[in-house]
Amino acid sequence: MNQAPGMLIRNAIVSDPESEFFNRQVDIHISNGQFSRIGEKLTVQEGDLEFNAESAFIIPGIFDFQVNCGEPGEEENETFESLAAAALNGGVTGALIMPSAHPATDNRGQIEYKQKIASAFAPGFCFAGYISRKGEGKTLTELRDMYLGGALAFTDNKLPADHSLMLHLSMQYNGISGGLLMFHPEDSGLRMGGVMHESEVSVQLGMKGTPSLAEETAVNKLIGLARYHGHPIHIAGISCEGSVIQIAEAKAAGIPVTCSTYVHHLIFCDEDLNGFDSVYKVWPPLRGKTDRDALVKGVMSGTIDVVSSDHSPFTIEKKDVEFAYASYGMAGIETLLQAGLTALGKEQISTLVRVMSQKPRELLGLKKRTVSMGETADFVLIDPSTECKINRNSLKSLGINNPFEGHTLKGKILGTYTKSSWFQRSE
Repeated sequence: MNQAPGMLIRNAIVSDPESEFFNRQVDIHISNGQFSRIGEKLTVQEGDLEFNAESAFIIPGIFDFQVNCGEPGEEENETFESLAAAALNGGVTGALIMPSAHPATDNRGQIEYKQKIASAFAPGFCFAGYISRKGEGKTLTELRDMYLGGALAFTDNKLPADHSLMLHLSMQYNGISGGLLMFHPEDSGLRMGGVMHESEVSVQLGMKGTPSLAEETAVNKLIGLARYHGHPIHIAGISCEGSVIQIAEAKAAGIPVTCSTYVHHLIFCDEDLNGFDSVYKVWPPLRGKTDRDALVKGVMSGTIDVVSSDHSPFTIEKKDVEFAYASYGMAGIETLLQAGLTALGKEQISTLVRVMSQKPRELLGLKKRTVSMGETADFVLIDPSTECKINRNSLKSLGINNPFEGHTLKGKILGTYTKSSWFQRSE
């Protein structure tokens, strides 16, 4: 970390569609945490930190829309300190923290307590509260009180969306409480004990599978409720082609629904479970290749609004065990941007800015980041033409379950700037 009175970045290509300098190679001067000058051959001022980007892209800071942190209660998985280091290592300058902690984030006191802890670190951590007490889907929480305490969203995280009355009441009450409602699309009755996607692969591996129908049925219900209430909702973590089709149709009909997917669903599929490696045990499960391709197309077409990591860090005791006993989830906040670049290609860098920076902030009512004079400096420098092999020594998260460890991803992150500080990445 370097806190300098000013900073001059030379030879950066602005890859921010909302900037007047879009697609131009420029020098960028930062003073007092703001973009003060943008142009060609700028002069460096005494005391400034100078960095040559060498034609790397400068993009607005990434916002990870779905992140889990162990603190408080399960600090062995992740603390806010380790999460902050991992975030900055991956170009993430903001994140929405899920309420699944111990104790549960289901009241104003917990929201304010976590905000106080997280305020010591550079990334802008925001918080979601549970819709129901302890996320059990039985009793509605005090949504308005949590919103006044700083909660920006409400979700029961991975609780299946089949408590119809709770869904109805939350949408009804949210009209006066504020905050974004997020739902995990799953009909638990159709899960049928599955631990992976139901397909030829699950049959070959002898593992119980859950059909895409479990998700598609829930998506249909959520769209119906959004239509009935006329109230915006967000469907989090869709994983199959049928969900993409339904949401595209709902948007075309003017129903106020947005959605997200997880970056690992854009790269991996059920065939990656052939080795029974528990790092690939996630929920929703990795689907078939057709589903994966449909998700990629959904991102590029704008049907899918957000791509997040669903960062779920775990210790070796919870992940490096037999598949049936392993916890669900991948650690991925610090490889989110590179994985997205690998899935979509550098030609889609503007799309990545939309789904990983601008749209997540917009949905939460936060100010968007842009590379423009007078705006807050909050950005990432990344060389999209360079490939990097991810190794354990370069990762900052406490979670041992990053699926990209040992893999080569597109894009080399040079550094991250946020809250008047420059974090230069070292491999």
